[in-house]
Amino acid sequence: MSGSAPRVVVRGATAADRPAWDAFVASRPEGDPLQAWAWGDVTAGFGERPHRLVAVRPDGRPAGLAQALVRAAGAGRSVAYVPHGPLWEREAPDAEAILRALLDGLGQAGRDERAIVVKLDPRSARPGDDEALRAARRRSGLRPARHDLQARTTRMVDLTGGTEARWARWEPDARTRVRRAAKEGVTTLVDRAGAPAALAVLAELHEQTAQRAA
Repeated sequence: MSGSAPRVVVRGATAADRPAWDAFVASRPEGDPLQAWAWGDVTAGFGERPHRLVAVRPDGRPAGLAQALVRAAGAGRSVAYVPHGPLWEREAPDAEAILRALLDGLGQAGRDERAIVVKLDPRSARPGDDEALRAARRRSGLRPARHDLQARTTRMVDLTGGTEARWARWEPDARTRVRRAAKEGVTTLVDRAGAPAALAVLAELHEQTAQRAA
C-alpha cells in the first residue's frame, strides 16, 4: 500500500474552494481564464450556469478540476461545455486516474443536469500534449467533436515595419472592410476602465454580428 498512488475524490466545488481553485488554474501551464472561478460567475448572468467539480487528494489539495457551463437546450434538457478544460496534474504518477475520476464526475454531472452532451476542450501546453490527449480520449471512449468552439491555434501578428507594412500584410477583404467602415463613419473607442456603457456597446455589437451570421 505504501507504494500506491494517492487516491483522489471528485466532488462538487463550494465557495470555500475558490482560493485553491484559482491557485490551481494559475499554476497549470495549460491553465486558462475560462476555467477561472470568476468566469463561471460571469457566464451565469448570460444563461450559462457553472457546474464545478474538483478532484482532491486525501490532504485536501486539488489535483484537478472542471468547470462545466450549462445552458438550457429546451424540453427540459441542457448542454454542458468545459471550455479549455478539464485541468489536472498531467505530470503526476496518477495522472490517468485523476482524469478518469474527473470524467466520471462529469458524466454524473451530465446526468444530473439532463445534458444532451458534455463537451470537453482541454488545451495543449507542452510538446507531446496533443498525442497524449488523443490517447486519453481513446482510452476513455470519448468521441471527437465535429466542430471546435475555441480557436485551435494562436495567430501571430507581425507588428514591425510601420503602418503601411502592417496594412500590406492584411487580407484584401480585411482592407476593403476597414475602408468601408471608415466611409460609413464607424469609430473606435479604447476603454481601459471597463466602463459599463462601453461594455454594453461591445455586447450589442457581438449580438448583432452573431445574428447576421446566423
